Amino acid sequence: MSDVTELAGEVADGALRALTQTTASSETTRRPKARGPGMETEPRQTRRPVVNLGEMPRILIVDDDADLCFAVEHRLNQYDVETQVGYFGQQGFWNAMTFRPDVIVTDLAMPNGDGGFLLDLIRSNATLSDTPVIVVSGMRDPKVRSQALARGANAFLQKPVTSEQLVEQLSRFVTLQTKTKRKFAKLYSNHCDDQTEGL
Repeated sequence: MSDVTELAGEVADGALRALTQTTASSETTRRPKARGPGMETEPRQTRRPVVNLGEMPRILIVDDDADLCFAVEHRLNQYDVETQVGYFGQQGFWNAMTFRPDVIVTDLAMPNGDGGFLLDLIRSNATLSDTPVIVVSGMRDPKVRSQALARGANAFLQKPVTSEQLVEQLSRFVTLQTKTKRKFAKLYSNHCDDQTEGL
């Protein structure tokens, strides 16, 4: 009986050490490292792409240019994703809380809360703090990019942005599958499940 007790104690100690190391690693990942007087940081660490076949990736687009929002949604229409639009910072934050996106694409210069305001709210919110944010801006000042990264942006794109550039950045955070590919992937998954149940 004493051997069993000692073994259980060793397992518990090992689990506690693993949990402590995981927590420390997570805290290190969350904190962006400043690398110069301008407080520019490396882009925040990315999360693993969403690959769950049961749920489509959710993308929130926040920009006061309605035409741009429409163009982005139209471009993403070929992929099996859910999109939602906000036209200013406050609305963007509200949509983020209710829509729970897997990635956010936001402009900087907007009324009723700009992109920096939105970034601050997202990074300080326990529910949204790890959500990847791609900043898209027409501002040419290099300091704008530095400031956006320092506030927690995962990527910064300079307008005008091509659809290829945007898709490339989005693919870092979510798996973009065309609707046809996703359909066959789900059929294959269901087929595998049926075969497994027959074993």
